[in-house]
Amino acid sequence: MSQVDLVLAVLVAFGVVYAVLGVLWWIRDRADRAVVARVDGAHVDPYHAVATVDGYQGADRAAAAELLLTDLIRIEEDGQVAVTDQGADTARTPEHPVPAAVLATLRGHAGPWPLNWLYVDAEHCRRRDPFLRTEDARWPRWSGHAEDRLHIAAILVAALLAGWLAAQLMYATGAFSANAAEILVGVIAGLLTWGCSRWFRTWW
Repeated sequence: MSQVDLVLAVLVAFGVVYAVLGVLWWIRDRADRAVVARVDGAHVDPYHAVATVDGYQGADRAAAAELLLTDLIRIEEDGQVAVTDQGADTARTPEHPVPAAVLATLRGHAGPWPLNWLYVDAEHCRRRDPFLRTEDARWPRWSGHAEDRLHIAAILVAALLAGWLAAQLMYATGAFSANAAEILVGVIAGLLTWGCSRWFRTWW
């Protein structure tokens, strides 16, 4: 097989890959439209909506903002969060499970506490997560849709094609050297590492 035939074969292969990605995007788009049709007649929980975009930590921050607005917590001069006298009253516990979980966790500490420590508090996660996971089950496409995996795949395919064509051009012009090969392999490996990390992040 000549060099030209090899380039044409690779271009065709990449074209097929992009065609498959296009079909997958079309299928996902139809599914998204079906989800939108369901949303029109269904109740969307605001904390789950925030968690979909900004993670469970985002739901914690939104809950803390509500607690602050209702004078159940306060922010100290050093930036830490403390429960107010009203917040210490169990009769003032919010009805919604997410702000209730945040307030219950803050009540469990004698003094001011950094809000970002909520994210690693196992007891707090045990209180908060069941509700959000139940909402995830109601909207399965939402919970895994915070990042576009097809977009990441398309970027990786384009990077691989560009790297392969660059290598072929360097080889054909005689500019291919050991140092150039190392740089090219390093760039492609870096892109693949980035893409894989972003890909797996959407599943966890």
